[in-house]
Amino acid sequence: MCANYDPSKPDELPELSADLFGEAFAPPSFLYGSTFPGAVAPFVANVLPTEWLPGMFGMVPHWGDPAKLSRMTYNVLGALLTVS
Repeated sequence: MCANYDPSKPDELPELSADLFGEAFAPPSFLYGSTFPGAVAPFVANVLPTEWLPGMFGMVPHWGDPAKLSRMTYNVLGALLTVS
């Protein structure tokens, strides 16, 4: 599993939202870059489907601290694979 993604650039997001939702949303007001566990990236939520919201990439249990656990909880089994 890849743990580093490049989200769409801010100037590409209005066209992307128009294609997906039929409405061009304004680019997000927050800064973001390459996305990895613990980093912020834009997404559209069901609760507010008219704007880009900041979200953190990674799987963190509800009781955990994202700053501490976000880079420790992705694809642990990937480390067990070997290439022959």
